[in-house]
Amino acid sequence: MGDNVEPQRKKRVSQILLDGMERAPARSYLRNIGYSKEDLTLPIVGVAHCWTDTSPCNLNHRDVAAAAKRGVSRSGGTPMEFSTIAI
Repeated sequence: MGDNVEPQRKKRVSQILLDGMERAPARSYLRNIGYSKEDLTLPIVGVAHCWTDTSPCNLNHRDVAAAAKRGVSRSGGTPMEFSTIAI
């Protein structure tokens, strides 16, 4: 194979969430909050954290999540940040 051959796009696990007419409401919701059409064609990667401002050990989680999101974007994915419970 030559260097000019584009790699075949792999099936995205996240396509079940967004592809097809029945998923138009989900795409509409995500487009409305700022995701582009291109964003939604890329693999979606969840970036979870348990940030809270009530505990010193959790204060930097949003900063770490921001760095992880940049890494996902640079690697060709669409990051979607969400939080989970903190103790």
